[in-house]
Amino acid sequence: MKKYLLFAPAFILFSCSGEGSEDGMSGGDSTETTVIVPPFEGDFKNDTIFRIDPTKETIVETPNGSSIEIPANILVDEKGKPIKKEVEVSFDQYHSVTDILASGIPMTYDSAGVTGNFVSGGMFTIKARSEGKKVFVKEGENITVNLATDKPDAFSFYEMNEQTGDWTYEMAPQTPV
Repeated sequence: MKKYLLFAPAFILFSCSGEGSEDGMSGGDSTETTVIVPPFEGDFKNDTIFRIDPTKETIVETPNGSSIEIPANILVDEKGKPIKKEVEVSFDQYHSVTDILASGIPMTYDSAGVTGNFVSGGMFTIKARSEGKKVFVKEGENITVNLATDKPDAFSFYEMNEQTGDWTYEMAPQTPV
């Protein structure tokens, strides 16, 4: 039985406003640094790419039951100007130990000087582009990701800085459906 959480915990979130490495989306030629180094060659992504009209509220579902809710008019360019043209959104999910190991995402964290290993209920990355340029979420606004998981336990929500590998605990509500 699948369980849905408002934000699936102990995973990775690169919001549309986050900085990232080459994201594989059309028009991208970013060369930013990242600590994520997949241990194997090949493409092990479990991704969904969809196109949206940013002027309309959008709710998309992935084949495994995850969903993303994007309110109208909250996507902006690097200067904060509202985006009116089509936006391409890439949503990558990591659920199994195999997915996570193949991704190269660092799974250690530091809490009060003690290093630990994450146990994950699922992770995701989300990135967006319009006309080949990064798209950001307007200051003070949010998108909602309902990440499908079959893990029965409640988890905490963490965000990873892709450049440093540091994890930050985020206070996010968890709402089982």
